Amino acid sequence: MSIPTLILAYVVALLESQHGEVWVGTFAGVAVIGKDGVRSLDLVKVNDTQSVFDFFEDRAADAIWMATDRGLIRYRARDGQLAAV
Repeated sequence: MSIPTLILAYVVALLESQHGEVWVGTFAGVAVIGKDGVRSLDLVKVNDTQSVFDFFEDRAADAIWMATDRGLIRYRARDGQLAAV
């Protein structure tokens, strides 16, 4: 998701992570804004997810949990793995 796409998206959730990234949940997916720019995570490949409604950061596990239209998804920072629960 690029900045122009992000501007047009309906934002429903924000989180600043312990790494200083801003996670943006929208009806069109998720974008992560960091010092290297904006990147998006392909949640469709996990379980056809489109919307992200909320975030929870598990600092001990270095993971971000996302509440989505298809259930919970965990993003593990150490390897970038996404998993549906």
